[in-house]
Amino acid sequence: MPGRTQGYSFTVTNNQMACVQGWGFDASHPKGRWFDIGCGLSGHATVPWGNVLAEPMVRVKANSLLPTLVNWYI
Repeated sequence: MPGRTQGYSFTVTNNQMACVQGWGFDASHPKGRWFDIGCGLSGHATVPWGNVLAEPMVRVKANSLLPTLVNWYI
């Protein structure tokens, strides 16, 4: 799916580990799917977006029982 790409960055603010995924679109998934952004204290990645009008989204998984705070940027 040609078109634009979407960049995502994240930073975990309370020194805990988190894995982050960002929403994007590719030829195999024209309705969208989750792409891995990274695991750790910070990370960034660019995902395919195509020519789709949609809002960027992230989802986060943490391996801590304590609340994990994640700032994410587009």
